[in-house]
This record gives sequence, C-alpha cells and structure tokens, in this order.
Amino acid sequence: KGEIVFDKVSISIWGDWKGRKLDKDHKIAMMEFDKERGALIIHFSDSCRLEILGPSQIYYSSSYLKIIEAREVHWLVSDNGEITDEYHYIKIRNEIETKSNTDWKPRLEDLGIGMNAVYLQG
Repeated sequence: KGEIVFDKVSISIWGDWKGRKLDKDHKIAMMEFDKERGALIIHFSDSCRLEILGPSQIYYSSSYLKIIEAREVHWLVSDNGEITDEYHYIKIRNEIETKSNTDWKPRLEDLGIGMNAVYLQG
C-alpha cells in the first residue's frame, strides 16, 4: 500500500522513450483501473494518457513505477487538451507490433521484448 506521487516523470514503453512527448516531463494527475478492459489508465496533468492493458508485475518506489508485463500499451498524446496522436504497442508472442494514427514508424532497435512494458522514472 502507498501513494504514488512524482513531481515529474519520463516514460519508456518497451524501451522506447525518444520523441512523441515520452521524454518530456509529465506529472501524474490520476490513476484508475478499468475492470471491463483490464486496463490501468494513467492520466497526466498535460492531458496525455497512458493505457496499460493486462498489466502484471507492478513495482514502484518514490522514484519509479515499473510494469514488467502487459498485453498492450497505448500512449495518447494531447495537444491543447485534446488527444491528437495515438501510439499503440501490442505484444504478439515474442514481438512488439505498433500502430499509430500518425506516420510514426519505430526503428526495430527502439523496442525490446525483454524490456519493461512501462517504466516511469521520477
């Protein structure tokens, strides 16, 4: 038990942390669990949102939140309070597939099945 409070965090999704506001400082505004979807949803004060579907093995301390496994991770980027860009990371067997409503295409070396599904560093 405990409260997760970070002033600022950067975000890594299966080792991907560059660009798309992942490497910007974010403040966690609220966390909730959607039982119907089996999703941990993290809302940030800049209206960005992180959705972790099927999270397991969750660890945290005063400086990080680490989710070892997940089925999918969705990173939803806000521009002026509205979600504009969506980045979906989907674990299929031993690979991470990605989808986006933008022209983003990750380099293969940016994603690692052996990495934590999500890592928030304070």
